[in-house]
Amino acid sequence: AILCIFGCGSQFQEMMIGLAPSSLILRSGKKIPARSTYFCARCHSTISASLVKKPPTPLLSDGCPGRKCPLPTTSTSNAPFTAVPKFLEVPSIPLFGSLLPVISGLPRITQSNIFDYIKIRREKYGNFFSFGLPGAGFNVYILTDPEEMLKVLHNERKHPYGLIQAQWPLKKWLKEVGSSLGSEEKGDDGFWGQGDKWRRLRLFLQTDLLNHNTAKGYIPGMILAAEYASKGSHLYSAPNSFPKFSSRAAFDMFSCVFFGDFTKTANPTKETNPADEEFCCNAILGLEVLSPMIRSPKEIFLTTLGIRSKSYKTFSKAFNETRNSGMRKFYDFSDKRNSGKLSEFQQRSYLASAIKRRNEGGNVSEQELAELGFLVLTASVDTTSGLLNWLVVHLALNPSVQEKLHSELISLMKDLGVATLVPTMFHSRSSLPYLQAILRESHRITPALPISLAKKNSSSEIKIHGEIIPQGSLIVLDSFSIGNDPRFVPDPNVFLPERWLAGAVDERKGTCREVIDHKMYRKPFSQGARQCPANRVANFEILIMVSQLVLDWEVRVDQNKVKTYKDVKYVQGTTVQPIMPELFFTSRSN
Repeated sequence: AILCIFGCGSQFQEMMIGLAPSSLILRSGKKIPARSTYFCARCHSTISASLVKKPPTPLLSDGCPGRKCPLPTTSTSNAPFTAVPKFLEVPSIPLFGSLLPVISGLPRITQSNIFDYIKIRREKYGNFFSFGLPGAGFNVYILTDPEEMLKVLHNERKHPYGLIQAQWPLKKWLKEVGSSLGSEEKGDDGFWGQGDKWRRLRLFLQTDLLNHNTAKGYIPGMILAAEYASKGSHLYSAPNSFPKFSSRAAFDMFSCVFFGDFTKTANPTKETNPADEEFCCNAILGLEVLSPMIRSPKEIFLTTLGIRSKSYKTFSKAFNETRNSGMRKFYDFSDKRNSGKLSEFQQRSYLASAIKRRNEGGNVSEQELAELGFLVLTASVDTTSGLLNWLVVHLALNPSVQEKLHSELISLMKDLGVATLVPTMFHSRSSLPYLQAILRESHRITPALPISLAKKNSSSEIKIHGEIIPQGSLIVLDSFSIGNDPRFVPDPNVFLPERWLAGAVDERKGTCREVIDHKMYRKPFSQGARQCPANRVANFEILIMVSQLVLDWEVRVDQNKVKTYKDVKYVQGTTVQPIMPELFFTSRSN
């Protein structure tokens, strides 16, 4: 239903006779009932009905009634102010879904074009559409309105959906190896499902990880692990060598959290355990082939025929080795605990607390706890490293940003009377606002997980933008394309952390652009009950590792070869990883 026509005020008044809270009356005499919110097709934002009770004056020609629209006044002058975005269906066929360009009219999706693909898809199909998943036999609903996505979160109830459930190779492998995390009965995929077993294991796992105060207790060890790692980071300066550092640094920091161990795999100058090196190598290899398999119609077809493809064999072998190594670490730790030989850091570790909780009646078996440990340790190698790699790319390309962050760190340390990082620096977001802004800007422009929020309306059918979505449908929030749309983010290709500081956020309030500050857009580790169980710990890891690197080094790239982040190619595995350019490290201690 057309509620208004943008353009000059006289055009608007010719179209409409009046606008009242109860209804809109067109010149034709047709009444349109009022809604609590309306959707602006010009700037693609949801607007409170309280802001459209009065038509704009003839002088208000630059946007939505009652607020500024970021679109130039010269463009789309006839775009309507409509109640909902138009729902479209991307053409789809069995097995291949909407992935074939000849069917969808979209480019071929590859491991190296996901950022452009998401933006092009929204440009073609708008802000609310369905998209066929390969091999799944059903469509995913994709939307950009965070308020509509909140409806889905509220619909989750006791057994919510998580992206992990789409990882069919992992579910197949769990069954092959007889993992205690796998399914025990038909229709329940265990930890990779959403039934009672998932809920039991998940509730146990997230205790002592998601709690903010408990997570803060791990910071002293993370700082020490980051200090060890950073001192060897300059040895990974060759083209695409830095991901080896970042994955090992992530492993080192989470090993300290989980086991209380300082593995030091990221620093080649330190002596380390070969088993830890082997764990990192196999975890990276397995995760590299996992995501392409999930999306591949060929892989899906082969597995339905019972054929183990070359990719699946590679993945399976790597994860077998990773699982065996992770399980050995767990049982070695358990033996040391039983004999009273744990160090001070090990006694304060997550695992020491988890074993105590299990022994005091926690509803998990020893085998399940060991396999949960292998799982989260494996995940830590990839997810956190992807964020760190992109952050280093942006800091190396933007020396002024890097220097401003260095000044912020030095200033805070001076105020605290310390010469190194200390835990209190990371207890509050307000302590290091520029560092927080850098993380938010990196997540906006190059997220390691471009689609980080996917849910199912598990409890009932749901109405999204007026469309009835059947119960059990997969619904995805696309925040990436909005965050890179010039109508919402001026100069979206410019890395500008200042846009996330308090003053800039305040200036956006009351405008269409404030949607980018919505809580549903902020986090890189999903939302709700299926968010990453270690997301608080991972966030501290990133803050600490970036801070330590910037304190120790000036990091640069050859800007004759790499001028902007768009010159940095990337690949998509379980996360989107940049192919790192050559880096140049200059010690700040000289």
